[in-house]
Amino acid sequence: MDPVNLIFKEIDFSSNNDLKKLDSIFRNWFSNPKTLNFVSPKTVYPFQMKEWIKKKYSERVNNVISITVSKKSWIVGFGSISISEETAQLFHMIVDEEYRGLGIGFSILGELEKIGMKKNQKTFTLNVQKKNQLAINFYKKFGYKKVKETSKFIKMNKTI
Repeated sequence: MDPVNLIFKEIDFSSNNDLKKLDSIFRNWFSNPKTLNFVSPKTVYPFQMKEWIKKKYSERVNNVISITVSKKSWIVGFGSISISEETAQLFHMIVDEEYRGLGIGFSILGELEKIGMKKNQKTFTLNVQKKNQLAINFYKKFGYKKVKETSKFIKMNKTI
């Protein structure tokens, strides 16, 4: 997929229009409990948008920037970055199954890193489930290194 034709948009969690679009898309993407578990392991199935935002975004809304990526007018990916004084943490990255393997994930990751760099961040972190080998390999290709491992998660980081 040609990255030039991708459109990135920052999500406004106070916008009903943005929330309605995300709710529709996420209900479709997260109709498979395994997918929801990989993206947001502590979220209970079936997916409930209002609960997800309340638990994952409400408390840190001023520090989080979320984006969608669209091909024409169809949203094909989503990702978030939480920015603190020390680091920028990437989370909730997902690409629509039909569009995987086309470079969209790399585009989202690159866009989130650009956002972090604009906020003077040099260290980026993320957590990935140990069983999600596909994601681990993906992040390694983008320069992320394993820095910590628990029984369920691997923490990775990258310094730019």
